[in-house]
Amino acid sequence: MSRASSFPRRQKSLLLAMSLLLIAGQLPAHQLPTEEQAAIDEVLDIAAADDFRLSHADAHALLKGIEWTSVDRLRVEFDDNLFEPQDIYLKKNRPYRITLVNVGFESHDIIGELFFSSFVVKKVRNRGMEVDAHHLERLLIRPKEEIELWLVPVRTGELDFVCTIPGHYEEGMAGHLVIRD
Repeated sequence: MSRASSFPRRQKSLLLAMSLLLIAGQLPAHQLPTEEQAAIDEVLDIAAADDFRLSHADAHALLKGIEWTSVDRLRVEFDDNLFEPQDIYLKKNRPYRITLVNVGFESHDIIGELFFSSFVVKKVRNRGMEVDAHHLERLLIRPKEEIELWLVPVRTGELDFVCTIPGHYEEGMAGHLVIRD
């Protein structure tokens, strides 16, 4: 393959890798107006998240003991200004493969510091590309895109999650997660 014909493929791979890094919380997200951010922070209780996050070593040890051939599957659709289902029920220490599908015409994200600190993530998969990341902060999903999350809930409780794209939370794009023993 000539260098000229491989460049678009490399560029496409780089863009996809950058998107997955953003998904894994490694690149900065967009900035929200102060009043919007304050409302979202209040719902998410962001300051408490670090108190709940497992260490990398503990997360790795937990994932090593999980049988990934038999996982529960769940599909969550992101429509324009709506998560479907809005209420998600999971069981602690059970492995899940959650498929997030944006069926709408706008980009959406899912954020919730306590939400993501309640899981240990095995991997994030998007169009044949995978990222191993035990912890996430935010997922961005573009229109007509699909992302798979392989994860294990590690804490019980009830948590909220929202879309932080400007205006979406205010229009009702919020959900509720319940994790039980």
